[in-house]
Order: sequence, then structure tokens, then C-alpha cells
Amino acid sequence: MAKPIVLVMGANGRCGRCVVTALVNAGWQVRAQARAPIIAAVSVTPVICDASDHEAVLAAAQGAELIVHAINPSRYTASAWRHVLPLLDVSIAAALHSGALLMMPGNIYNYGRIPPGLIDRNAPERAETALGSIRIRMEQRLAQTPGLNSVVLTAGDFFGSGAGVWFDQVITAKWRKDVVQYPGPFDCTRAWTWLPDLARAFAAIAERRASLNGFHKWMMPSYNLTGRQLHQALQAAAGRPLALRPMPWWPMGLLSPVAPVMRTLWQMRASWQHSHALDNQELSRYLGNFTPAPLEQALNASLRDLGLLATES
Repeated sequence: MAKPIVLVMGANGRCGRCVVTALVNAGWQVRAQARAPIIAAVSVTPVICDASDHEAVLAAAQGAELIVHAINPSRYTASAWRHVLPLLDVSIAAALHSGALLMMPGNIYNYGRIPPGLIDRNAPERAETALGSIRIRMEQRLAQTPGLNSVVLTAGDFFGSGAGVWFDQVITAKWRKDVVQYPGPFDCTRAWTWLPDLARAFAAIAERRASLNGFHKWMMPSYNLTGRQLHQALQAAAGRPLALRPMPWWPMGLLSPVAPVMRTLWQMRASWQHSHALDNQELSRYLGNFTPAPLEQALNASLRDLGLLATES
């Protein structure tokens, strides 16, 4: 029996690389779109083109049963994110052309500067930041496109599979000085998602693609951790004591008027001051027995990816 075909858009990104690996392991024939030669540890069919190249993407989607839109701007600025909706439109057109299910990761930007304490599919959305407004419009585009079958899987803060933002550039930034630096109150809960888990969830949902009509949105089974719990888990991974210290926000606030990246991150400050968690019961019931990998395994792998732990022989 021929393997089903999937087109992964943004296959060289952190999320895209994990999705490629998970879908190959799940028995898919993967076409991997990227602008540069594909970085993959598994066998794929490369599609080297710009994600805005409508004709090239439609050709690559021919015969696909699944398209994963894993494109995400590398810079956290409103100017970088202005390209997001046009790129999503290309993936939507490709899904409609091929009849494929379109899947996309989501995040908590939709829920305002202070997200609800427990975020489920029906949580109110508030466009209080530029990135939040764009995220809301992306999901609306999926939900309101006639004839499109789509899934958004809302995740917590990403960690794993290379360098990112909060986990990599803040929390573990002073790792070699035996310090864990945390941006919020140590007793506030925050949702975290290990990227290989997200990719594995995409693969599990895709197995049920025949029954997925219209728009679906689920919360990703994630790690809902306080700063202290994350610190304790990182200490266990390190095998040595690590100090837990607050991240100073004042340099970011000082630079926010002149530095677009700092301005965007500064806007997220309030979300770090209040607890939130993802209510994943609906997806857990739908998939049956899906659970995240053990936290110790996820943290060890992530720290090795960053060169902060010795690679296993």
C-alpha cells in the first residue's frame, strides 16, 4: 500500500523539523518545503521554493492528504509577522486544491496580555497585541474558509529542537553559571510544550483525518509548571544545584521604545505575572491515550540540543 503524502511547509524551522521526523516515523511520505536545502535526519522529498510561490506550492501539494503549516517568523516583531497571513493563504489554497487536511500549531497570544487561568477551546480571545491580533485572524481564516478541513493545536511555550526565545535565551541563558533565570513569579503556573510532543500529536490526529470535517481546535497536552517546579526539574537534569533568580525586566522596558523585538517581548510581560494552564482533556479523550513524554526526558533532550548537557554516547 502506498504511503500517504504530506506537505510540510517550513520544514527547516524548529517546529517543521520535528513534524517531518514524526510523520516519517508514522509512515507518511513527506514532501518538505523550505527555501534552503532541507535539514532532516530522515528521508524526505525536498521542495525548495519560497512559501509564497503559489504555483510551486500547489504543485507540491498535488496528491497530498495532509498539509502542515509550520511556518513561523524567526523575529518577534510586527513587521516580520505582516507576511504571516499571505503565507497562510498559500497553504489554504494548496489544501483546497488537493483536498488535504490543513494543520497548524497555535499559541496563547490569542488570549490577551493576561490569559485566562485555564485555557480551553471556548476561552475568550482578545487582540491586545499585534501578534495576538494576527494569530486570531489566522485561525479565523481557517474557520471561515468554505470547504476547508483544518486543525489548530494550541500549545504552550515551545522548548526543544534548538534555540528559541524564553526557555533557551532567558531561562537557561546563565546555565553555565549555575543559574536558572525566570521571567515571572516563581509560584505562577505556565504551560510548556516540548516540540517533539507537538509533532507526535499532529501525527496522531492526522491518523483520524477522514473524520475531520470543517474547523477543529484543541489544546495540546502540555506541562503546566510553576517556576519552582521547572527549576527543580532542571536541577535534576543538571545533576547539580542551580540558583533560581528572577529575570530583570527593566532592560527590556528601557529598550522597548527603540527596539521592535524588545517591544514585542515587553508586551508579553503581564502574561508572566499570572498563572495559566491549557485544558487538554478534550484532545486527550479524542486521542485516547496520548500523553506528553516524561518531563525529565524532554528537558534532557532539549538541554543536549543546546549543548548544555553532554550528548549521550
